[in-house]
Amino acid sequence: MSKKGILKPIRYYFEYVLFMFFICFFRLLPYKISSYLGGKILENIGGLFKASQTIKKNLNLALPDLSVVEQNRIAKGVWNNLGRVFAEFPHLVTWDKKKFDKLVRVEGEEKLADFLGTDKPLIFCSAHYSNWEVFAKYFVFKNMKVNILYRDANNKLVNDKVMKMRVGKSNIKMCKKGVLGAGKAVRSLLKGEVLTSFIDQKLSEGIDVPFFGRNAKTVPLIASLSLKHDIPIIPVHIERDGSNFTLIIEDPIDVKEKKFKNEYQIMLFLNKIMENWIKNKPEEWFWVHNRW
Repeated sequence: MSKKGILKPIRYYFEYVLFMFFICFFRLLPYKISSYLGGKILENIGGLFKASQTIKKNLNLALPDLSVVEQNRIAKGVWNNLGRVFAEFPHLVTWDKKKFDKLVRVEGEEKLADFLGTDKPLIFCSAHYSNWEVFAKYFVFKNMKVNILYRDANNKLVNDKVMKMRVGKSNIKMCKKGVLGAGKAVRSLLKGEVLTSFIDQKLSEGIDVPFFGRNAKTVPLIASLSLKHDIPIIPVHIERDGSNFTLIIEDPIDVKEKKFKNEYQIMLFLNKIMENWIKNKPEEWFWVHNRW
């Protein structure tokens, strides 16, 4: 075994210990203080990480007209948001409905009226925007049987702990990216459950679809399912106001009514919706991965 192979488990263990230390630390603080402090810490040290260069590179690709001052402001905001997401997580997973209703305003919930309490299959599409973890709690309180497609974190120890905290005893099923996970999610969808896909994930497979004018690998699974089985797609996203949120539910997309002919056209349409979210509050998107 190479030196790198020997050191990786050790590094992952120390990462896990550090992860648990901060999870316990932020859990001990009041929620709003935890959110504020987590944001400020990462905002001030984020520039030291290699990912800070990735943010700048991505901003140049997607929003080339930004000034250096605007880029720096957005980059600081990205780190602040990610710090808040981490610090909010140990609190968010324990929220009851009263706490959720106090901190989250839901906009457009009436658009789900035809689906809640029924066996009609439904697809949500979203992005890693603001605190995307809020969705899981919304699904729990609406008693929705939801299958969320996800990509494993590199560190299995951290990944397993996050999955356990996120799911708990709820009716949420996390379906790992890949043939087996997707197959599980699709079978559940066709039985009348809900499928949620974050379409901004960094991927090495899929079809090339423009995103901010540049091709990005995009998995067309939800487009294929929507076309084949006539299942509506509802775009949803979260917007942040400090440590409070607005969950925005958009109009269901009927792909036949829109006369989409193929998966590419659907995913291009969804990417345009996501672009509008990001342009509105660019500091709330996950710019730290190599999307292109």
